[in-house]
Amino acid sequence: MSRWLCGYFLIFYCIIWVKLWGSAFVDSMEDNKRLMITVLDILDQSPLGTAAGYGVPLEIDRDFAAKELGFSRVQKNPIYAQNSRGKFESSLFHVLSQIMFDLNKIATDLILFSMPEFGFFKLPVEFCTGSSIMPQKKNPDVLELLRAKYFIQFIHG
Repeated sequence: MSRWLCGYFLIFYCIIWVKLWGSAFVDSMEDNKRLMITVLDILDQSPLGTAAGYGVPLEIDRDFAAKELGFSRVQKNPIYAQNSRGKFESSLFHVLSQIMFDLNKIATDLILFSMPEFGFFKLPVEFCTGSSIMPQKKNPDVLELLRAKYFIQFIHG
């Protein structure tokens, strides 16, 4: 009876742990979504008509041009329009790197927790390929490639 009870609690705590593990990534992706919305709002301003930082001598309806180009507003200060070059791109890159960080962590955990020693997950066969040396062995190539892409992106950042 005690062995059955022990096994029951082990399964129960594994289920609780998997739920907590998964919801941690949901929470993180919700933060990423909020961050992305904020960055996209910052990017949603047209610099058109600021020239090299002091505006242009032509009469340009900057609001009309911004609406036609799909922006919600214009950058009012022409010097800031020039100073913000690189800043906006860096902000977007930061959000994307945070998303890739989470995907890397998910992939790493799935690889670890799908190993026979843990066995929390069973990866679909579409995620795996056979080994050239040991054809019976299944490698989680999709997850490994995802992990590698994070580090490629990280190095170029």
